Amino acid sequence: MNFPYTQKLGVKIAGGMMLVLATTLSFAWTPTGSMHTARASHTATVLPNGHVLVAGGTGDSIGALASSELYNPASGSWSSTAEMNDARVSARAVLLPNGTVLTMGGCIVSDCLGQTTRSAEIYNPSTGRWTVTGSMRTAR
Repeated sequence: MNFPYTQKLGVKIAGGMMLVLATTLSFAWTPTGSMHTARASHTATVLPNGHVLVAGGTGDSIGALASSELYNPASGSWSSTAEMNDARVSARAVLLPNGTVLTMGGCIVSDCLGQTTRSAEIYNPSTGRWTVTGSMRTAR
């Protein structure tokens, strides 16, 4: 079977707190370690060292999560890292050129009905800490 696009590694976070990896060689899913906190509508950012930062989202409770975790693909394990300053659901995150992660906006409650935030913060993988930065003009 020929595919026009090749991808070395795909990452998908699935329900039930399981991260699975797919490779184009076998097209098979392989179970790996479970996250410490079940979550949906979170951010997931691949860091320069290959680890995956997962932050925020909504868990088993009704509210937004401030917790964040790191996935190590070499060991298949998760570790907790610092909590964000603001809990957020459906936020956006981007890896910055200096290797830090800017996370911004999102909802402050899990249903996202008009309760969005303007706040933004930066995760520093070297220190494992979140720092508040300037807010956006408009909540989103």
